[in-house]
Amino acid sequence: MADTPKNENDNATLVDLRLVPIAVVVSSGQVVERHWQMFKTTYFPGMSDELAQATLLAWAGRNNINAVLLTSYAGKGGALEISHVRLTKSS
Repeated sequence: MADTPKNENDNATLVDLRLVPIAVVVSSGQVVERHWQMFKTTYFPGMSDELAQATLLAWAGRNNINAVLLTSYAGKGGALEISHVRLTKSS
């Protein structure tokens, strides 16, 4: 096993515990789709978008879940931003 700093392991464990309800639902075959900002605020409080995305994708990989970040154009300038997250069971 590669050397992983203890705080990274601790953070992964906390994320895994926080997302247990989502993992159970998705593992049963249900699709979960949530508004990204609400999901991020609920499950990754205080994290930047980039860190929350990386954390979500790492969690999904550990739990045999496909995580897709859906984008849309927002605002007057039409900037592309993440609008939703969709979680499905990996096949």
